[in-house]
Parts: sequence; structure tokens; C-alpha cells
Amino acid sequence: MKFPEPFYYSNIRLLWLARFFASAGSFFQFVVIGWLTYEYTQSRFLTSLSWGAGALASVLSAPIGGFAADKWERQKVIVYVFLIKSICVFIFAYLVISNNFNTASIFIFLLSIGFIQSLAAPSDFSLIPLLVPSRRNIIFGAYAIVGSAYFVGHFSIPYFAGLILQVIGPGWTLIGEFILFLIAVFIYYNIKTIVPQTRVIKYNLKENYLELVGYLKTNRLLQGAILLRTTVNILVVPSVHGLLPIYSADIFSTGADGYGLLFAILGIGGFFSDFSLSIFVNYVKKGTLLLFYLTFVFVSMYAFSLSQTLNIGLISLFFLNFGLISTLTIGRSLLGSEVPDKLRGRFGGIFNLTNVLSVFGALFAGVLAENYSVVTATQVCCIIVLILVIIIFACFPTLRRLE
Repeated sequence: MKFPEPFYYSNIRLLWLARFFASAGSFFQFVVIGWLTYEYTQSRFLTSLSWGAGALASVLSAPIGGFAADKWERQKVIVYVFLIKSICVFIFAYLVISNNFNTASIFIFLLSIGFIQSLAAPSDFSLIPLLVPSRRNIIFGAYAIVGSAYFVGHFSIPYFAGLILQVIGPGWTLIGEFILFLIAVFIYYNIKTIVPQTRVIKYNLKENYLELVGYLKTNRLLQGAILLRTTVNILVVPSVHGLLPIYSADIFSTGADGYGLLFAILGIGGFFSDFSLSIFVNYVKKGTLLLFYLTFVFVSMYAFSLSQTLNIGLISLFFLNFGLISTLTIGRSLLGSEVPDKLRGRFGGIFNLTNVLSVFGALFAGVLAENYSVVTATQVCCIIVLILVIIIFACFPTLRRLE
């Protein structure tokens, strides 16, 4: 059996392992925080908001992280950020174990993690083109392969984390996240680039981003990719992923283990999504692939909102993430294949900044869920995202024609 070409590069294999342990740790956190927030507050609005709260802090940190990615060695930026992130997780775990937490401390923790994570995200986005030869299909394939590591963690960890949560409680489950992050730090530290990093960067933060804005003004493909990513972050993720604790408890009548299982099936869909993309990218136009994957998003998102049993919900979530993740991966891959290395970190910062807008989606979905139902929240967001995606593809034909 022949694997996709990027997997034969040792640096890609190391990055895959690092991403796996980092994502495994993150999903310990997602399961714990989502369940803890709903159990502690009994508020649908706050539970929805907890999903997007971390992104709010990236308003400040994403531009700084983009600057850091272009100025310093990217894997070292990632290593230092994950060390700091591990310390924050350990402190919050101690507060939960000692029962010294409250609603405010949950959101302070999420804002802190969101701020710290956004410092590393641009470096993580822009590291891959330094690890493989500069050919578009190899870069796209590498983004897909490395992205699949996130979803191996996604489907293997949440159900396991939900079981642990039931047995030992949220605080000790967060200690598991702390350990997984430390393993990721060790692996990131041992990655070596094969392409030297370009460091043509000014010391003035404002001037650096004006340079990037000037570049984006002339690139319609990247403009369309940013708008597409923003639409998905605002409308799809908060109205499905962010409401899973409520679907789990109120619609499917399951406990923490059922909630973990819903998260796990998202991971399985995401894994097969990125794996399929790493193969299809060599045979099918990327614009055609975008339309193909987005079709899965619309149909399965609406189907999930109609689900009344856990089994139907699991099937819908699988196909939802199957479509969603490759849509996002194609957008991230454009960062590696279309953006010059000297701008790549700062563009990654802007790309990551679109996550901030997920807060507005979380607020919107939370208000709808609180005043109507989670079903209404998901359906309304599905219809809006369909309309906006049609408009984006009409206004940016370069997305449709992407080779």
C-alpha cells in the first residue's frame, strides 16, 4: 500500500505525532469544560458561550502570534507557547480538584487558553511549507495528512475522556490534558525544517500588517478563502459543536459518556475527511472539492437538527465533519501554497483571527437555544450559512476555479 507522498517525510511524521498529542489534550479540555459548564450553571447560553469564549482573546494575541511566526523560529514559538499553556491547565485543574472554581474562573481560564493558543496558531499554520518541497499538491497533501492527526485525537479521546470524567471527576481529567501537552512539547522540539525560514520583517507591528493588507488587496482567492472560513466559524461550529452538551443532555438523554461519543464521531468524520482530501487533491480540482465537501455540511447539519435518537445524531455528525474539515483544510493549505514565506506567519495570524468571530456565532446560537430550542438554533444557522456560501462563490469565482 502506498501512502500519500507527504507521509514519507520524517518531519511530517513528527509533526503528525505532535499534533495528535496536542489535539488529544485539547479534547480532554473540550469534554471537561463543556460538561462542567452545563452541570455547574445549568445555562444553555453560558454553555454555548463557553465554546467560543477562548476565541475572543485572540483579538489581541493573533496579530502578535503572526508577527512572532515571521520573526522567530516557528517550532520554538510553538514549544514555548505549549509550555505556558500546560502551566495554565495545571493551575485550573488544581482549582477544580480543590473545589475553588466558579463560573467566572471557568471563563477566565478559557480566555487565558485562547490568548495563549493564538500566539502559537500562526506558527503552526505556517510551519508545514518549511518541512516539504515547495510543490502545491505536496503542500496541500501535507496539510491534509497533518490535519488528520487532530481528528485521530478527536475520535479516540473524547469518549475515553467522558468515561474518565465520570470516574475521577473533571479536575483529575484535566491533569491528563496537562501530561499530553508536555508530550507534544517534546515532539515539537525535535522537528527540523528542510527549507530556511524567510525573515524579512520590520520592527513596527503596524507597518508589518500594512504590508500584508497591501498583498491581500490584490489576491481575490485569499479574500474568498478568508470569508468562507469566517462564515463557517461563525455559523456552523457554534450551532453544532458548541451546543453538543445540550443536545446530549436534552435531546438524546445521555450522560458524559454519550457527550464524549458525539465528540468522538466528529473526529472520525474529520479523519476520513482529511484522509480523503490527501488522495483526491491529486486527481480532482480543488474548487470542485470545495463544493463537494460543502454539500455534505449543509445536508448533514440540517439532518442533525432533526435527529431524535443518538444513532441518527452520530451519523449526521460524521458526515457534517466529513464536509466541514476538508473545507477548512483547503483554506489552510492556501496559506502554504499561495502566500510568500515572509508573510505567511502574519497571514496565519489574520486567518486565526477569524476564530474571534465565532464568539458572535456562539452568542447568536446561545440566544436562539435559550429562547426557542437548540433545534431552531442549528436550523437557522444552517439556512444562513447556505445563503452566504452561495454569495461568496458567486462573488469569488477564483474559489470555484481553484486547480
